[in-house]
Amino acid sequence: MTVQTSDGVGGARDGVRLAGSILVNLVPLAGVILFGWSAFAVLLIYWMENVAIGVAQAVRIAVSGVRNKTPETLVLLPFFCVHYGMFTAVHGAFVVGMFGSEALNGTHGVVTPGLLAAVAVIAIWQAALVLVDAQRTNGFAGIETKTLMFEPYGRVIALHVTIILGAMLIAMLGAPAWAIAVLTVMKLLIELGLLIVQPRRAARA
Repeated sequence: MTVQTSDGVGGARDGVRLAGSILVNLVPLAGVILFGWSAFAVLLIYWMENVAIGVAQAVRIAVSGVRNKTPETLVLLPFFCVHYGMFTAVHGAFVVGMFGSEALNGTHGVVTPGLLAAVAVIAIWQAALVLVDAQRTNGFAGIETKTLMFEPYGRVIALHVTIILGAMLIAMLGAPAWAIAVLTVMKLLIELGLLIVQPRRAARA
């Protein structure tokens, strides 16, 4: 999402976004180290993050439609919810199918210590990003609904294909704690790379 803003203000906000992303992505790593989170718990958190991103984007689309008075939003918003929802459902089915039995047979079951707090952190962060984006763009003024509708897919697909491949490798290794920790670090590094590269591409566009 690109807007006209001063370099100082825009750079500061990008810095906040980067720092916040680092902190949020450190939550699963902390869960593995402090609470012994299983592969299922980590992948469940990533799935919930995927859901939160979709909900946040739906809010952006709705606000943009009202701000820009675009009637097609009445069609595009439900389409996005259904399409993104199907994508998320397939992702969730993979997580449950590969590691669900582990959760049911584990020490803590599905409710892992610290999991609800992690979900709260993700939800608060996504809500904060919506507010920051709305402030930067004056309520998403001039931003087409179609642009917002497709905006999250590139990042989400790149991240979660990597996560799924990593999860398959973890399953082959027997889900040791060190491998789960490596997955969380890998996800963090990829997300940081995307956050750094995407603004530079937008600036050249």
